[in-house]
Amino acid sequence: MFVCLILACCISGCTDRSVPASPGNVTALPPSAQSPGLPETAGYSESGSSGPVPPNSWIYQAPAGTTNAALLSGAKALMKGVYTYSPGSPDYLPGSYTGEKTSQTSYVVHSANSTMVVWAPVGTSQVIWQSEPGTSPRGWSGIVVAAGPVNTGNNPQVLNVKTDCSGFVTSLFANANTITETKFPNWSRGTMIPEAGCIDPQGSCTMPNPLNYYQLFVSGQNGWFRSVSLADLQPGDIISWANTNPNDKSASGHIMLVAAVSNGTDNTKSRQVVVIDETGPDAHSSDTRTSGAGIGMGYARLAVSPSGNLQFYWNLTTPYPQIGPVALGRAR
Repeated sequence: MFVCLILACCISGCTDRSVPASPGNVTALPPSAQSPGLPETAGYSESGSSGPVPPNSWIYQAPAGTTNAALLSGAKALMKGVYTYSPGSPDYLPGSYTGEKTSQTSYVVHSANSTMVVWAPVGTSQVIWQSEPGTSPRGWSGIVVAAGPVNTGNNPQVLNVKTDCSGFVTSLFANANTITETKFPNWSRGTMIPEAGCIDPQGSCTMPNPLNYYQLFVSGQNGWFRSVSLADLQPGDIISWANTNPNDKSASGHIMLVAAVSNGTDNTKSRQVVVIDETGPDAHSSDTRTSGAGIGMGYARLAVSPSGNLQFYWNLTTPYPQIGPVALGRAR
């Protein structure tokens, strides 16, 4: 199962980027990614952009009534609680969010610490998701101790997001279950959070390798997710990147929710994405995180290499993809 952790001298998160791949594996950046400016959509320009940038047409709505729509709704509700949101502006673009409330968000590894995600109260109830460090194997997991609506009466808790990338995604399913029926009703109290695996879970595990979500996406195991192609990517889908770089044991990979995806002339080769995720100090392009940690939104890129492999670029200006397999999944 999948959580972002480090199995070296200490546990850390899934936010450090791999060292560059060899130039032979690089897909050329499109003009919009090479530009010093940032993406924009019709009638709306990202603040701080410079130079002429060809407008991107963004796909930003998930099909109504789907798990994707429920996941996205929960993520945006958290964004609007942690940031100052400009009413009427696109809630799927980073420029709509300012004034990060750093006291309400931070990056906390759920296999080492207690973590919590709390949505704003609705009446006397609010959705609360919480985990504690797990015990098997070797504590590389989190145990859910709260997941779902809680009657907080006249003492609601402050909205906050304090977990890591996979804990964040798991919490979104807990919230989604209050909107629609998902395939994850058992992600409730007493269950395990999807955690990072490793090459040899009973051995030294010196090379973290979070392939669990990846495997669920590509194999269709349990019928929980299905794999989607780059051309079919939609808001509410999940991107999983597994770090398999033997020279970089500082991160196991990353998992993030798609808030919007560009609609270009050839969506089979390269697409820009707006992602919502929980990460540490290494932000995406035009990232909302001023403190460098916690929940946020930013631009990244997906591209297919000349050999046909899907690759993930942490931001729009990096010339090299992350080392390791990438999969796109959609919850059923």
